[in-house]
Amino acid sequence: MINLTFSSEAGTTSSRKVARVTGFRHDNLMSRIKGYRETLDYLNLNTEEFFIESTYVNSKDAEQPCYIITSKGCEMVASIMVNQLSKALSGITVSQKDIEKEIAITVEKRGNL
Repeated sequence: MINLTFSSEAGTTSSRKVARVTGFRHDNLMSRIKGYRETLDYLNLNTEEFFIESTYVNSKDAEQPCYIITSKGCEMVASIMVNQLSKALSGITVSQKDIEKEIAITVEKRGNL
């Protein structure tokens, strides 16, 4: 189970922590969040209610971009991840059924030879 800790004063977490907890590469998560922000902008929604641009200093003392993710943003990310996982699992189930069907047809054909 994924457990994200939010900052008590603002109900936020960092994109770095979300990436670490979910196993995503941070740069990939950043790209996804950028896309989510573009969609929110297109819908005339306040992106800052979901994702706040920020920076952090990496181990080489270089400033890098990150996002502060609000509870609304975490809900959005989690919902999208669950939806994608559900689709992937559905595809696996369909593939498994197709494989089982092919095996049954093959066995039936061999029995009729």
